[in-house]
Amino acid sequence: MVSQFGNPSGFVGRMVLKGMNNGHARLTDWGLAYVSESKPASILDIGCGGGMLIGKIGKLFPEAKIQGMDISDESVKATRKNNADLVAASRLKVVVGSADALPFEKETFNLITAVETYFFWPNLEKCFADAYETLAVGGTFLVVSEAYPHPDFDKRNKKYADKYGIRIRENDDMVRMLKNCGFSVEMHTVPEKNWVAFIAKKG
Repeated sequence: MVSQFGNPSGFVGRMVLKGMNNGHARLTDWGLAYVSESKPASILDIGCGGGMLIGKIGKLFPEAKIQGMDISDESVKATRKNNADLVAASRLKVVVGSADALPFEKETFNLITAVETYFFWPNLEKCFADAYETLAVGGTFLVVSEAYPHPDFDKRNKKYADKYGIRIRENDDMVRMLKNCGFSVEMHTVPEKNWVAFIAKKG
């Protein structure tokens, strides 16, 4: 069952994706508020899951071309289905791929999003470095999570880690790795909810 969260498949995977779309909506809205004033022409969503975030950015940035990517075939299918209007308008393409080997040219995107996904990624700093290379100069890499280490949430976060097979990183470690890759970083939290957003800029 743990693998269904990191790489959904089959009927169970489809149910997991539906739950993720519903469960992450408010967190996603909060994170997107930090980039809502930008005007990206090209956007990549890493770990697109069921495509909820892509639907939101399609409306938020009506002129943008969007690329979704996920390690799961089921996620790719769900994202296409749930955003059929964007596909039909030739605004959305979705591919299978891994965060540590992004299948895109350098400096392709003005905005890269990663919501509720970094903790599944292997070799996290390598993933951040790939995002940096794929991001255009002046672009933003938005990383959002509903959990970070904090004494008030340790019990819950341990349950998350055990249930979903994730590794929740210290905020300072996240900032350090992003900076090591060349980003300048702003961090925002909602302590009472244990939410965190990293707004990492290139150039």
